[in-house]
Amino acid sequence: MDSLVHVQSSSCFQVISDNSILKNWTDARDACDNEGGRLAVLDTKGKIDTVIDVMRDNTDFPQVGFYLGAHRPMDRWNTAWPNGEQDYIWLNGQPLDPDLTAPYWKDSDPNNWQDGQNVIMLYGDQGISRPWVDDNADRIEGYICEFSLI
Repeated sequence: MDSLVHVQSSSCFQVISDNSILKNWTDARDACDNEGGRLAVLDTKGKIDTVIDVMRDNTDFPQVGFYLGAHRPMDRWNTAWPNGEQDYIWLNGQPLDPDLTAPYWKDSDPNNWQDGQNVIMLYGDQGISRPWVDDNADRIEGYICEFSLI
């Protein structure tokens, strides 16, 4: 099932969860781009809370991960964090704001486990109050596209 939700009258989000169209992160990014959007950039509290509320309130979504539009710079994929600091950026080029995102990370995440967790996912089964994890970009998962309404 897919779902659309409007946020702050500037964005619309589409949650892709149909098993027949799940993708890895790169293919999910390209699929959103091809539809005129992008993988979701949840760079405000309003966007984050609205998407999490939709995921929490919709029992039709399977218990899978959903790719977001945040990743490590491609030239640093599968490497240790520089100086031990996380280096995730949104697809709009902005770095993640640790003060904004800290309440949403699953305990012990982000951790760049084995230097291979290059993207961010939202998991509905991780205790929805802290649903973000860093993960491998090659997993076949759901994804969330964002479309501008302006």
